[in-house]
Amino acid sequence: MIKQINRTTVINLFQNIKILLSNISSSHKRLIFLNFILLITTSIAEVISISAIIPFLSIITKSDYSISSVFLSEKIYLLYQFDTLYILIFFIFSILFAALMRVVLLYTSTKIAFVIGHDLSNKVYQKIINQDYLFFTQHKSSEIINAITFKSTNIIYQIISPLISIISSLVLVLFIVLLLFLINPFISLISIVTFGFVYLLIVVIVKKRLSTYSGLISNRSSLIVKLIQESISSIREILINSSQKNEINLFSDANYELRNAQAFSGFIGNVPKIIVESSTLIAFACISFLYIKNNNAGVELIPFFGALALGAQKILPLIQNIFLSYTYIQTAKDSLIDINYFLNLETSKQIKKKKINFLNFIQLDSLSFSYDEKKNILNKIDLLINKGDKVGIIGASGTGKSTLIDILSGLLLPTSGNFIVDNKKLNLNDLSLWKNNISLISQNFYIHNLSILETLLFNVDKKTIKHNKKFTTKLDKVLSLCRCDFVKNINKSFGENAIQLSGGQKQRLALARGLMKDANIYIFDEATSALDENSEKIILRNIFEYLDKKTCIFISHNKSALKACNKIYSIKTNKVIKIK
Repeated sequence: MIKQINRTTVINLFQNIKILLSNISSSHKRLIFLNFILLITTSIAEVISISAIIPFLSIITKSDYSISSVFLSEKIYLLYQFDTLYILIFFIFSILFAALMRVVLLYTSTKIAFVIGHDLSNKVYQKIINQDYLFFTQHKSSEIINAITFKSTNIIYQIISPLISIISSLVLVLFIVLLLFLINPFISLISIVTFGFVYLLIVVIVKKRLSTYSGLISNRSSLIVKLIQESISSIREILINSSQKNEINLFSDANYELRNAQAFSGFIGNVPKIIVESSTLIAFACISFLYIKNNNAGVELIPFFGALALGAQKILPLIQNIFLSYTYIQTAKDSLIDINYFLNLETSKQIKKKKINFLNFIQLDSLSFSYDEKKNILNKIDLLINKGDKVGIIGASGTGKSTLIDILSGLLLPTSGNFIVDNKKLNLNDLSLWKNNISLISQNFYIHNLSILETLLFNVDKKTIKHNKKFTTKLDKVLSLCRCDFVKNINKSFGENAIQLSGGQKQRLALARGLMKDANIYIFDEATSALDENSEKIILRNIFEYLDKKTCIFISHNKSALKACNKIYSIKTNKVIKIK
């Protein structure tokens, strides 16, 4: 069964991040660990580059600045033993090496973020595509598409990449701050506390607003997908009724709200940078003035302020990056909750290349079904289908014909009663095996933009049938039975959803695809509704002859199309009534 998770159950951001990280594979976690080692190396390189400025500026200004840390002072003092040129070369090399390490770290971090994002997107799609049919009746297609596309992309750009960026920035800041504390703990403490307070204050102010916009972005992105789906599906009516303006207005309103929320998030993320940069310059000026006035010092402070300025120049972008990444994560919180919902869906185990043998009969015993546990679509149905039967089912729209077919196909499990095959009561685990017996041809079908050969293959490997004469013979026969004379080249495509074909031609191709499957039971759900009367009559006669010994179930509004069936049932008021 599907493990239904309430999306509002887990609302804590850190809990959701933890759930997301638990879905990262072991191999990718190893990549993160290796990247962390690279991060430590980069941090050490940054510390060395900042430290190197002290002896360099001391020699240039001919000053002697006293460093608070004895340990650091001893290490830096070693550099004074070398010639000025060598100190300059060391300083330049340390700067370039630190820059190179930052570039490498940026590349690896970005690469890892996208590799993990790709893996998680695949997992989301895999989880969804392996759900039971009931799942798709309970979820909007726009929600599913949005999760697989936009929200999965948001997870890469606004969760995974910012998370890696926050960790990298925090480690780098920690190393640089430690160095500055060793140089002068008092001034460094004042500077760091000031920066931290400004950013923390802004976080408190904007947190609620960011959360609101997170929900708005999530909802509007789903709405946009829905509007696009609906407009493309009904493009003929839109063009005929000249209602493009109305569709544009609907899209424009939703798109404006989405972009406005994204713009606000981007604005909030970059505001602190301007405030802190100006505050830093003012703080430097004030600290320099007070320090010189109280200590009667001047030129000897240049090495210290040079190191402090270089450290601040590196720390400020890092702190800004941490805050910006935080705003991204807050903005994507609702998308994260949805992605976690899909990632944690349970799927039934798929057992391949096995079947539940169908030898004698199918029986529905007092079977009922309800989608919402309030109203039964089918109520205490009794039905017996023997092997080789040709069964016709008629009924008005909404009476439960398609639901009955979904149960017989193994797509839905009855709410109550029994689905029996050869005296075996089928349970949920049996349904995945039972489906192997079924070939379903529906009036609602989709033909991928593939070659005709690939369209007709189902799960058959193209390589295995390339020189298979038996398959080629069957293909030619089935195309002929379904009057697919428009197929001149099986390696040709007819466009997305076979747009180059008429409705009747597409339906004939769908019939051929259904007949290509080697099944025990063939179910035709209004599968000839788009055919003209003469074509329907000929194709149905061909199908009855071709599937003479097979069990067939036909659903149709056209009673005359079912006259060759040996059993005909009518569905009325949620009951099945035998009329032949």
